[in-house]
Amino acid sequence: MDLSPFVSPALISALILAGALVLFVTERVRHDLIAVLAQLEVQVVATTALVLSTGVG
Repeated sequence: MDLSPFVSPALISALILAGALVLFVTERVRHDLIAVLAQLEVQVVATTALVLSTGVG
């Protein structure tokens, strides 16, 4: 099956660039999510330490 009439080099380039952009955005979102989760963990540990030190709960 010859797809050359339907798939031009420009279309192939555009698809490759779009795929790279999707990977970049996905990596950025993952990185930001990990940073948010790490910050939440720090807050939970600090709150737990405070509660345990005051004897509340």
